[in-house]
Amino acid sequence: MYDISSPQSFSAISYWASCIQESGAEHVAVLLLGNKSDCAERKVQTEQGEVLAKECNFGFMECSAATGENVIQCLESVARMLSQTLGSRREVTVLHKEPEKRKGSRCC
Repeated sequence: MYDISSPQSFSAISYWASCIQESGAEHVAVLLLGNKSDCAERKVQTEQGEVLAKECNFGFMECSAATGENVIQCLESVARMLSQTLGSRREVTVLHKEPEKRKGSRCC
């Protein structure tokens, strides 16, 4: 998440994106959020966020935590992304139970 009224917070996204890509698991679901969409003093344009998200293969949305605008939609989007990621990575694990070893009764 970055603040659309702060170019510094937007600049930091590149660093965080590289950290995710270097140490994250394959196919990590990431949604880049531009926050404060209600702010009149926009310094980072929507198109800049969209371009960066596309370069990093992230989803992209803008929202306002103050007014609640698009917050639910962002959470729903993350849930869909996670569901799709998990659906494509379903692995089947089969556990084989070894038969119990019987203690044999021995006659004398």
